Amino acid sequence: MLALAYPDPSWSGLAWVALAPLFAYVAVTSPRRAAVLGLVFGIAFHLVLMRWLVGFGIAAYVLLILALSTFTALFAFLASAALWRRPRAWMLLACPAAWIGVEWLRTLGTLAAPWGLLGYTQWQRAELVSLSSVGGVFLVSATVAMVNGVVAWGLTSPGRMKAAARVAQYAAVVALLVCVGWFEQAPAGAVADELASNAAGAVAGNADGPVPAHRITVGITQTNVPQHAQFDPGHDEARREQLERLTRQAIDQGADVVVWPEGAWPGVVVDGERAASTVASLSPTEGALIATGFSADGAQTAAVVAGPVIQGRQDKVRLVPFGEAGLVPGSAHRAVPTPFGAAGIAICYESIDPQVARALARDGARILYFVTNDAWFADAAGPRQHLMFSVFRAAESGRDVVRAASTGPSAHVTADGRVRSILPWGGEGVLAATATLRDEATPYARFGHTWLVLPWAVVAALAWPWTRRAVADERTAELLRRLAWPGVIAFAGAVAASLWPSDLVRALASAALAVATLRLAGASAAGLRGGNAVASVASSSVLGGVVLLVVMAGFAAQGFPKAMLAVTAAAFPWIVAAVVSFGEEVWLRGAVGGALIERPWLIVAISVAGTWLLHLAAPAELAAWRLVAAAANAFIRVRTGSVWGPVIARGGIDVTLVSLLGLAQRP
Repeated sequence: MLALAYPDPSWSGLAWVALAPLFAYVAVTSPRRAAVLGLVFGIAFHLVLMRWLVGFGIAAYVLLILALSTFTALFAFLASAALWRRPRAWMLLACPAAWIGVEWLRTLGTLAAPWGLLGYTQWQRAELVSLSSVGGVFLVSATVAMVNGVVAWGLTSPGRMKAAARVAQYAAVVALLVCVGWFEQAPAGAVADELASNAAGAVAGNADGPVPAHRITVGITQTNVPQHAQFDPGHDEARREQLERLTRQAIDQGADVVVWPEGAWPGVVVDGERAASTVASLSPTEGALIATGFSADGAQTAAVVAGPVIQGRQDKVRLVPFGEAGLVPGSAHRAVPTPFGAAGIAICYESIDPQVARALARDGARILYFVTNDAWFADAAGPRQHLMFSVFRAAESGRDVVRAASTGPSAHVTADGRVRSILPWGGEGVLAATATLRDEATPYARFGHTWLVLPWAVVAALAWPWTRRAVADERTAELLRRLAWPGVIAFAGAVAASLWPSDLVRALASAALAVATLRLAGASAAGLRGGNAVASVASSSVLGGVVLLVVMAGFAAQGFPKAMLAVTAAAFPWIVAAVVSFGEEVWLRGAVGGALIERPWLIVAISVAGTWLLHLAAPAELAAWRLVAAAANAFIRVRTGSVWGPVIARGGIDVTLVSLLGLAQRP
């Protein structure tokens, strides 16, 4: 039911009650059982929400669904622990706090996946979206979660007032909240239908008479080029002619700035300090062209403010995992100069990260340009879900957002989070929109996620009685002993490696971790002695082979032309990978797993959580593999009693992925 609150069909009213049954269950069961139900809930939710991922292959789809669902399981576990032996009324506080805290966790690291945050369901309701200018999308999520908590309380509370009467009362409150502003803003789909007949040259939002100095007319181009055609040189000339035609059409409609979708130009857009000659000739005489394509060396996806001389340039910082593994990411998100003041540019799924738009606004951007290629989505639901992020980024940053998408929807979103004009998905055209340049800073732009310490403090305080009881258990005490000092060394090493990126630093930190673990637990307890080492190695090797096949299948499903590089024969990378994998596997899967040999699901949970924390800053491709390995290797450790398989497979696949995907090219 919750998935239906997102596009498509975007029945946002369902979000106000969809979580109530889950909240009600976690309030009356143990944390372990709650986590299992949370996992099941997460799988069902994400299977529907992320259905467009099938285009990357079934295996990749299933793995990502499982990964995202672990966060729902974590929520259920934390909420149940916080509500242990407490009156039901505490769910009004505990459930929303745990939900928001876990949502924030999903935005961290190179594998951040905040696609299905609860607040996004309200993207068409400007009066609710406006809350994000204070606390980001998380404040909207908190509002919706609290109403679900009220409904759940009505479902579970005994007393003189029967549950049905309680639910009726709270349902009335929910209906009021949902209906407020129902007509405040027309759904984006309605706007799209209105403009569909005029998609080839839509003009919206322009006032009669002269345009004030703080407003500009932006021409948004939408090419609707299929994914396969973008990799076929035979289509290059037609794509160039199309872009030239659409750009001139936008200029004829009075555009001061023309924006292309991500990677629109089939070739080089920037060479040194100059834009490519044809690209430069297309720029408006006194305005700017935000052109997108590749740098001269082909190593970067670039967006440039084009003219005879480059006025500004933004390289893609967050590369698509696996699909853009061989490219070099940009160094940071910075506002770029244009003839109309500073502007911020985000490329592709960088728009899903609230911190990107916030950083650009704080750096002086007066307007935000989001350029994306959404042709790889399997259906229209994906692109429309991608659009909803732009609504929140506009309200959070207090900036107009201009979105140019290859297959649509392309749109202009005003700083209050309203979709003012739009080109529908699946068509070619130009949209001319009048955008306002702004300088004011919203509370969210100033303070960001600082307030999110509150929900975590609430969860920690409420869960303390359960935590104290759990720690008193003898087996838990042994687990904490094995986690503690090696854990300090592990995370100190991760910090050191991020401050001084060096294979030598990583190797030394991992060696120290291995020594500390073995001195504390011993070789037998760490899985280096005893057990079935042959079965362990065989199982882990099969896992590694499957992972490599899934990676290649994902490329094949999307038609990415991936030139496979030879696996390195140099000795040093293999030695470093072996030392790094040895330290982590002996600690997390070995010593920690040995303390929990009778509780395999807890081993998996701790194994995945520890690996995720250790590799927050790792390249997304390696981080994804290591998380899969963390879950699988924990089971292998339990079933075989040996850690040798995880040690060998982890290090070997690390080096193989680095070589095959060109990750070594990254700084």
